[in-house]
Amino acid sequence: MIAYNKQSLDNLSIQETARKALFDKYIDQAAYDRIIAAHPVSFYMPNIFARVGLYILTWVAVLFAWGLVGLLLFTSINEEEILYGIAFLFAIAGFFMLELFIREKKLFRAGIDDALLLSSCVALTGALHFIYRENGVMIAATVCIVSLLATARYADRLMASICYISFLAAVFLAMMPEAMAAIPFTLMGISLAGYFACRKMLESFSLRHYSNIFTIVSILSLCSFYVAGNFYAVKTLAPVVPLPGLFWALTLVTPLVFIYLGLRKKDVILLRSGLIYIAAAVLTVRYFHSVLPLASAMIVAGLVLVALSWWLIRYLKTPKNGFTYEPLAYPSATDKLNISGLIISQTFGGTHQPSGGDVQFGGGSGGGGGASGDY
Repeated sequence: MIAYNKQSLDNLSIQETARKALFDKYIDQAAYDRIIAAHPVSFYMPNIFARVGLYILTWVAVLFAWGLVGLLLFTSINEEEILYGIAFLFAIAGFFMLELFIREKKLFRAGIDDALLLSSCVALTGALHFIYRENGVMIAATVCIVSLLATARYADRLMASICYISFLAAVFLAMMPEAMAAIPFTLMGISLAGYFACRKMLESFSLRHYSNIFTIVSILSLCSFYVAGNFYAVKTLAPVVPLPGLFWALTLVTPLVFIYLGLRKKDVILLRSGLIYIAAAVLTVRYFHSVLPLASAMIVAGLVLVALSWWLIRYLKTPKNGFTYEPLAYPSATDKLNISGLIISQTFGGTHQPSGGDVQFGGGSGGGGGASGDY
């Protein structure tokens, strides 16, 4: 299903794991060089500056082509309906070029493929928009389906984010205004289901190339869960908040639950989300119940955060209960086991072939590895 070469995706994940192992001094340079030689990657992956430049240039070329064709056709045709046909043709051409570049030029997150994917999806969605132009639910559902197919084919995090957000938008629009009171609970239920489904699928060996996708969707799921239960968001949606005590409790308690679970499970996604949503909870309380002038409140909060940060830095200079102030590129026990497997594979030579669901390429940030979200 995925467009990229799966062996190269696996090798890319192995190389990233080996790079982090070298950084943490679990392996030496000679072992690292043997791992890289035994697991070659055929992808073209420019540095970030070249990628940004290629992305911009590709968009310029796409927009120029759209504008040129539009000018040529609209000199003789003055009908708006012709736009959906043009957009559909551009979408087909864009996907064709994208598949050609991936297969022939081995592009992987090179800027060109990113721009072609986004522009083709925009063109296809625009073509379908003319069919459902007055139906917000169908437009959101169309965006969701297009981005879902793009995610399945290209494992793109932006497409996955758009898919999840547009799905929530379709549910939201479908329930308004008749079921206004049930919208927050429905969105929170969807968010919890999405989070647990993503965490479960992260453990699947067959879906290892989509680990980055599951990570970003789990982050968005936590965000949508908190927003759906936040008192300010509910108050904005409905002037009269049903069960105000419940939503105030969700606003204040949810970040603390995230932090507790993050500390208990050593899950960096839950921990960082909880810290961010504590700030959102404070802002919500500040909006409805002002205690101090804004400048004074910011000064007090800043002093408290600086003091807390200073204390934590000193306290965690010596690692305690699995937490440390020192930066760790490859800290988890599971990841160390993966490093041991890499050392064994390069010692005996040959190219490593994935053979079963008991091995995970965790910890990589490129290809199909993805961040594990753990300390």
